[in-house]
Amino acid sequence: RKEAEEEAEQHRKLVEVARLNAQAEVELQKAQFRANLRKQREEREKKEQLKEKILRDKRAEDTENFFSGVRNMNEQLIERAEEYKESLQEQHRKGMIFLRSREEVLQQQQRMKSLDQQ
Repeated sequence: RKEAEEEAEQHRKLVEVARLNAQAEVELQKAQFRANLRKQREEREKKEQLKEKILRDKRAEDTENFFSGVRNMNEQLIERAEEYKESLQEQHRKGMIFLRSREEVLQQQQRMKSLDQQ
């Protein structure tokens, strides 16, 4: 009988150890699952941040390209305006055309208005 009680006690201890091992295994699996979820979330966040950075960089590059194009266009327009101005001045020197200042044009327009009103 004492031997049976010892065996029963030994069996209870083994069952308790098995239960504790199973419980520890479940807790370990939960911890691993939470760690995997955390890792996946961090990876998603990293990807989102990288995507946002790429978009910001792309927008900045597009903006820079746009303004670079505008600057180039402005330089070309200024260059053409200078060429046109030089051409007009050359024609004026040769007597081919008569150039007036802005003030002269405005004065002429005022005279024309006053004549129209009379």
